[in-house]
Amino acid sequence: MQKFITKVTVTGADDSVHPNRLIELYEEFTFVEFGILLSRDAMGLNRFPSRKWLRNLITICGGSEMNFAGHICGAWVKELLVGHWPTQDFMDIDDNLMAPGVFSRWQINTHAIPHKVDYDRLSGLLCSLEANGQTTIFQYDDVNTALVTHSLNTGSTNISVLFDLSHGAGILPKKWPKPLTDIDCGYAGGLSPENVAVQIERIAAIVGGRKIWIDAETNLRSADDLQFDLRKVRAFLEAAKPWVFNGVLF
Repeated sequence: MQKFITKVTVTGADDSVHPNRLIELYEEFTFVEFGILLSRDAMGLNRFPSRKWLRNLITICGGSEMNFAGHICGAWVKELLVGHWPTQDFMDIDDNLMAPGVFSRWQINTHAIPHKVDYDRLSGLLCSLEANGQTTIFQYDDVNTALVTHSLNTGSTNISVLFDLSHGAGILPKKWPKPLTDIDCGYAGGLSPENVAVQIERIAAIVGGRKIWIDAETNLRSADDLQFDLRKVRAFLEAAKPWVFNGVLF
């Protein structure tokens, strides 16, 4: 069995689950990364943890060996792409939210929506994140692919891409795309505890030995979408585990 997955991201932990339960998952599956959805307007709604929950997470888990990625959504995406990192908003949540010991990766959820971009200012932001040892993940689609191309052309080395052809809708693609050359790539869209083993084999046939990561969100929720379903999360991680590469993670 080919071991080529460097981490498995489970996205959408929110107020329905105490951060201590995430620690329990990490102790069982050290390759897990928790994708935390961040939005000014949706904070406290399903999938988007409240300010209180985020502060609790940082107090309990900040600076640990656990892997977290901040998935930025909504108005913050628009501001970031024109070079305005929402520093004050993040500081209002917690002084340490932007520290490298909390989120090692930041994902910019453009969701196939065209955005105004100030590439010069954006490049400066990416450089500052790179100096902190933090990676920026761009969603790779037909609408915002220029974000990746331009960032690479300006010399940024902390760029990764996530392929999600359903643009966050949780729908399996008919065919997984080939990875980009010389850039870390992730795969998402419709992955679930029931199908992940089959889909990993299909991704393996496409990537040809490249190290990648996978990400799931929608199918890790309860049927009514009110709960981050730990039973489903554990089943998803267990099903993906045989393909996890045990070397150095990116």
